[in-house]
Amino acid sequence: AERAPSVTAAGADAVASRRTADAAYDALLPTIGGTGTERFTNAVGFGTSPAWAVGGYVQIKLDLFTLEGARASRAASEVARVAVDKARQTARDAVFEAWHLVASSIAKSAAARDDARASAHAAQLAGSRYAIGTGTQLEMVQAERDAFTAEVNRIQADADLVYARALVRILSGHEPEIGVSP
Repeated sequence: AERAPSVTAAGADAVASRRTADAAYDALLPTIGGTGTERFTNAVGFGTSPAWAVGGYVQIKLDLFTLEGARASRAASEVARVAVDKARQTARDAVFEAWHLVASSIAKSAAARDDARASAHAAQLAGSRYAIGTGTQLEMVQAERDAFTAEVNRIQADADLVYARALVRILSGHEPEIGVSP
C-alpha cells in the first residue's frame, strides 16, 4: 500500500506543503546586508584619495500578515500530513478488499468450472437419450442451452478472477501482469 499512487501523491503534497510552511517562516527571518564603496578623485583639496566607506544593516520585518500566513501554512502542512495517513489507510483497505475479492473469485471460478462440466455432461446424456429415442428434442435443446449458459458463466468467472488479481497488483502499487490465466 506504500507504493500505491494515491499514497505517493499525498506524500508529495505533504512535502510541498511542509516546504511552503518553512518558506513562510523563513520570510520572518531578519535580513542582513552590507555595502562598501571606494572613491577616487584627482581634484586637489577634496580630501585624501582614495576614500572608503563601509556600511552594514540588519532589517527586521514585523509583519502580522506574514506571521499569520506562516501559521496558516504550518496548519496546512499538518493537514497534508494527516491526508498522507488517510491515503495510506484507504490504500490498505482497498488492497484488503481486493484480496478478499480474489479469494471469492477463486471460489466462484471453481464453482463455475464444476457447473460447466456438469452441464456439459448433462447435455451429452440428453443427446444420447434423444439419439436412442428415450428423450425428447426439447430436453436435449434445454440441456445444450444450460451447458452454453454454464460455459458463459465460467468464462465470466475466470475474467472476474483475472480482474481481481490485476486490481490487487494495481492497488498495491505494482504493474498488473498481462496475459495471466486464472
